Amino acid sequence: MVRRDPLAFVEKLYLKKISAKGLAVFRILFFFNLFLEVYWIYGKHELYFDPIPFLIPAEVNMGLWLILWMGVLMCLVLGVATRLFSVLNYLFAVYVFNKVGLFEYHMDHIYLMISFVTIFTPLGAHYSVDASYNLGRGFRKLVCQPQLSKVAVLHYFLIVLVGIGFVYVDSIIFKVKSVSWTSGLGLWLPASMPQATIWNNQWLLNQQWIIVSMGYITFLFELLFLFFFFRKKYRLLVFSIGFLLHFGIFLQFPIPYFAFGFLAIYTLLLPVSLWEYMEKKVSGFGSETAPSVQQQATKDPRTNFYKMLLVSLVLLQFNSSFNFPLSEGIVSYINKEMPNSKSRLDGFIHLKKDLRTFSKHAMGITPHGVFVDNHFIGYNQIFTLSYKGALLPMYTEDGMPGAYLKGGVWANFNFRVNGPKVLQNIDDLERGLVRYAAFWAHEQQLNLEGESFTVVMKKTDVTFEWEKDWLQNNLENEWKAVGELQWDGSSSTLKLWKDTAIKKP
Repeated sequence: MVRRDPLAFVEKLYLKKISAKGLAVFRILFFFNLFLEVYWIYGKHELYFDPIPFLIPAEVNMGLWLILWMGVLMCLVLGVATRLFSVLNYLFAVYVFNKVGLFEYHMDHIYLMISFVTIFTPLGAHYSVDASYNLGRGFRKLVCQPQLSKVAVLHYFLIVLVGIGFVYVDSIIFKVKSVSWTSGLGLWLPASMPQATIWNNQWLLNQQWIIVSMGYITFLFELLFLFFFFRKKYRLLVFSIGFLLHFGIFLQFPIPYFAFGFLAIYTLLLPVSLWEYMEKKVSGFGSETAPSVQQQATKDPRTNFYKMLLVSLVLLQFNSSFNFPLSEGIVSYINKEMPNSKSRLDGFIHLKKDLRTFSKHAMGITPHGVFVDNHFIGYNQIFTLSYKGALLPMYTEDGMPGAYLKGGVWANFNFRVNGPKVLQNIDDLERGLVRYAAFWAHEQQLNLEGESFTVVMKKTDVTFEWEKDWLQNNLENEWKAVGELQWDGSSSTLKLWKDTAIKKP
């Protein structure tokens, strides 16, 4: 009896060849978006990496590394020596994203995962310098991608799987335990909190059945994505919903590079014939007359590598997403019923944790609990600084994210400097306010010696039941002085008044 290979679909997808143009469009869009993210980090790199910006500098000049990385990314966008620069991009991604620390946000992990997978992807097969000048010959083939009219459809699906599928599956694990998401308020809640949104669209938030339906659709879409994205007859529907979801994220929340990064991945679901059509419209002729899909008859030994790669990534994501088979209940049972196995059990637990650490830092495989209840439970106030009556550009007068708060900076100031437990973590608040004050003062060419900033607080009410005009009511809450941040040379002192909301003692 012949045993059926459960991974035969990998070989089928590898032998099925389609136009390389869709992959090329993805390369240009995704890595240009990553370039913009790195450019944003470069503009704030002292804030990211200095213990106290400009006063206590980082040990490593990260500005130089970021400039080099931007050069690598532009080479990938242009399709220059894509084999070499895809490897260099991955190394830069590992180095930088593992140094951002408290400025980490969920898109960093997706960049890292995609950077890893694209090492094994023919990125420069089309719309590239490599392909235009056919540089993939002889020794140059080691660093340049030879021109290919067709590439394996597996390359398309693998990027979508790890860049979107893994994220959605893990996200659903958190959402099914979230009151806001299971009640249809997963979009309404963060959009009704001033510190989380950049757009006052109260008119939409007040349409209860529409906003609740959108929440449920998002929940179901993420739940079912893995079962439908690879099916041709559903691909345009999946693309359309995903496009609307992430374009809405761009409009609503201060994470534009997250939104556009996902949109770039979603282009891989578009029919490759679209790029043929657009090329003909632009240039007046098509460069390719062969059928858009071809099936390679002979087997390719490289399919074994992609089988191992896929299995490894799936197992690492499973290990990151689930405690099973070492969940608390199982561990408790083994410790109680088989005490002699404790040392071996501890060894397995440490191995599981080590694998999680490795997969997170090397491949971006990590849990994705984004915009769930614990981000907002008890988040009843936000703090920032004002100087001579004007707010520093972390928040606006309404309490919405200001000019500084985007991407990782928004995640840092909104959830690590501020946050639901801010009054239990005054040291974190102080360190954060000091960091941002020092960065802002340098931009303003302000000598901090003897200067004083006012600490101000704004009330932000949280509810897990839909209510009309909730965002507007939060926006109308006023900032109130609650303390001072005083500077003496490069050192500072934070004084919060005992009545944190209203009066100076």
